[in-house]
Amino acid sequence: MELRSLAQNALQRLQHAGFDQALVRTSKRQMDEININHNQASLFRSTEEISLLMEGIIAGRKASITVTQLDEQALTAAVNDLLAAAERAPADEANQVSSAQQIDHQQGPLHSDPELLASKAQEILTFRQAQAPAMQIQEGLASYTCRTVCLLTSKGTDLSASVGYFELSVCGCAKQEQQNSSSNSAGGNCAELSLAPANEWFGIGEMMQTQEQLIVTQSLREKFVGEVILAPQAVEDLLYWLLAQLSDECLLSGSSLYQQELNKVITSPLLSITNRHRAVDCLPFNEEGFVIPEIELLVDGKLQHLLPSFYASNKLKLPHLPTGNGWVIKPGQTKRAEMIAGVERGAIVNRLSMGDPAKNGDFSAVIKNSFLIEQGRQQHGLSEVMIAGNVANMLRDIVAVSQETLDTGALSLPWLRISGVHFS
Repeated sequence: MELRSLAQNALQRLQHAGFDQALVRTSKRQMDEININHNQASLFRSTEEISLLMEGIIAGRKASITVTQLDEQALTAAVNDLLAAAERAPADEANQVSSAQQIDHQQGPLHSDPELLASKAQEILTFRQAQAPAMQIQEGLASYTCRTVCLLTSKGTDLSASVGYFELSVCGCAKQEQQNSSSNSAGGNCAELSLAPANEWFGIGEMMQTQEQLIVTQSLREKFVGEVILAPQAVEDLLYWLLAQLSDECLLSGSSLYQQELNKVITSPLLSITNRHRAVDCLPFNEEGFVIPEIELLVDGKLQHLLPSFYASNKLKLPHLPTGNGWVIKPGQTKRAEMIAGVERGAIVNRLSMGDPAKNGDFSAVIKNSFLIEQGRQQHGLSEVMIAGNVANMLRDIVAVSQETLDTGALSLPWLRISGVHFS
């Protein structure tokens, strides 16, 4: 059944079942992929998945269900299950569905190109053999995905979109004789994969060559307080911590450090963050049924918005600003080489390994795929080294933002130089 007809049919069923408000979302995901395993292309496959999400609210009680069996009998059973689940749920007036949201959007390539995928997979293997022979690709992927979604609500929201994109990714470690580096990965999504060789996308080539430099590593001679240069993969951890502080879990629990900090400077003035509301691999609307607008979240360190969901905004009486998965940290004025040259003692950190920081932002993390910096020069790779600090303080202690950025589709992130970090 065509997605719109399926969504309309499901919405009618929910309304006839007695729900006061309802939301339905039909989704189709088509994918062609070439897998790479152990330095060889190993599999080509095509898949198609269709699913239906139904949410119903009755007397403030909300429940949801997702089904992949879409015949008459399965849909009838799903509506009955949803009604029973809603009757057991707690009543909450904050439960609402979106109203009067409208968009019909197409983005990116809407047809696959298997020959292009095959050529990009071969480019990765050829680059590895010629430029990074010690790198062992444990898993790799060259794929095309097309997502088609239709979302309707009982309050007049009608959203539809088709988004197509290509993906490349590589994961593995470098090996030489009896030694090997720790594992690392690189990858992302784009609309025009043919514009550059595979190794030039998403830092894949640089990651593979860097892994060869990390086969032999050393630990620190002593503890010290110094600086880190966080690569985009590590910057991502800081970004998501900040977004979590501004979103539902922290806002609803009252544990957010920034709930009362609107229009105040909360980070280094070098940091500005905007959303990417038309990211190559993202829908133009979110799962709650709201079109995503352009957002300036942080301007020169000043917090412009909180990010509650529609439910949390109703619950906490906060302004609602729909968000998605795309974000950009604006590039700065400093070249990466200049950032390194300015560090007396510290490390280039490509990956952080840590659990969730404490509620106040305190953390300790193992730094992986990282290099020591001394007197402005990159030195040997590091092993068994930890850093400790506070994420909120790190965001305030940013002293440089790189001109260079890494664009992986949903995210575009620079390198950050941060002072006052404890090494051990």
